[in-house]
Amino acid sequence: MNKVISMAAYKALRVAWIKRRARQLQRAFSADQATAQLEATVDWYRFHGKALPNRVVRRVQEQEALA
Repeated sequence: MNKVISMAAYKALRVAWIKRRARQLQRAFSADQATAQLEATVDWYRFHGKALPNRVVRRVQEQEALA
């Protein structure tokens, strides 16, 4: 990954990537927005080799419990 100038720029790039990926997932799988956003967030962390934050882990567990 290229060096990012600031943490704000890094977060903006991450959010933009997640939003774009969520729209792709919504179109491809007719997913609702919340599910698509969660899946896109998990994808971002997996693609970048980072551990999921606890808040994301909890959301994934909540989604699995509802299914």
